Amino acid sequence: MISMNKSYIEKKWKENKMNYYLSGQFLVREIVKKTKTKMFCNLKVNDLIDMRVDLNATGYGRNGIYAKYITCKNLETNETVELSFNQLPKVLMCFDIKQIL
Repeated sequence: MISMNKSYIEKKWKENKMNYYLSGQFLVREIVKKTKTKMFCNLKVNDLIDMRVDLNATGYGRNGIYAKYITCKNLETNETVELSFNQLPKVLMCFDIKQIL
């Protein structure tokens, strides 16, 4: 049996870590309802939003698995916000958007 110290294993894991993302760009067609959420409160009709999520593991603790966050960026103003998968649908209901990429 080969013994490896913990730092060697962590180093190898970090070297092989994926840097893959799922992303999409969306066009704001209409503002249905105002929101106070950072970045989304400043959106205007015809603004482009880039949404991306990395595919790395989030980890887990005693109380379960940690939440995964989606990075949302307004491509017109470069404002950025991170929302969890549970938060984002509530905010998106305030807008009529169409995926373009």
